[in-house]
Amino acid sequence: MRRRARPLLGTLVEIGVKSDLPDDAFNALVNQAFARVDHIHHCMSFHDPNSELSQINRLSPGQTMMLSEHTAQVLNSALQIAQWSGGLFNPGVAPRLVAWGYSPPPEPRMPACRAVEQLFQIHDRVLTKTASGWVDLGGIAKGYAVDQALAFLRDTASEHPVDGAVVNAGGDLAVFGLPEFPVLIRDPAQPNQALGTLYLSDQALATSACYYSMRLTEGQTRSALVNPWTLEAVTTARSASVRAPTCMLADALTKVVITSGHINHPWMETLGAKACLLPEPADMIARGLS
Repeated sequence: MRRRARPLLGTLVEIGVKSDLPDDAFNALVNQAFARVDHIHHCMSFHDPNSELSQINRLSPGQTMMLSEHTAQVLNSALQIAQWSGGLFNPGVAPRLVAWGYSPPPEPRMPACRAVEQLFQIHDRVLTKTASGWVDLGGIAKGYAVDQALAFLRDTASEHPVDGAVVNAGGDLAVFGLPEFPVLIRDPAQPNQALGTLYLSDQALATSACYYSMRLTEGQTRSALVNPWTLEAVTTARSASVRAPTCMLADALTKVVITSGHINHPWMETLGAKACLLPEPADMIARGLS
């Protein structure tokens, strides 16, 4: 399998393709997959003042905006997952991340954190801002970008000899056509070491943890994960991994699991998702996510 990598989505995105394509055709194919990731990044980046998401965050209550298909899909999915999780997944906590210095302010005035369903309504891709507030889609858009790049590679398999592919965005990844694809699971106590190996087949896996974002700010320990119920930083020493049919779903559900500290939410099975809180012995990782 040949691999290419680029810095995107605030991390390193790697695309691997199993194919007998000539180099020129292979590079053209992978470049198109990267272009889809880049497009989604520019649509939904909280840090880019020209992104579609930044425009949404600058809207005043009552103002409307036509959304791209990608942004509408991710926002609608965010609303659904927020409802399923009872608000444990809530992109409306973005003001906390700005206050703690993890993200730039979209505008000078700092709004309150709100439940995401209070901030907007969407009808036929037309968004109406219903309350002042900011949304950060960093907890779901990366997974969506992985799905879109993989879907492109899978869809082209009918035209090109693509036997399988993997798209990996900093540990959030999805696979097709590669049976028993090995994925190393980090040890949250020693993130540079692997705790175990999981094998994926036509599935996605995502992990959330605090070990790289945790820092002391104004005498308090913060991280880039916010508990929407308490509006306090999540500072657990554990990590949460979720296996799901799509990387967007796995990405979002890791926030629910690591915030709640529970893996057996009643709707997880309905969504086809399995979760594991680490550290656990290697055999427990396999059993928890199988």
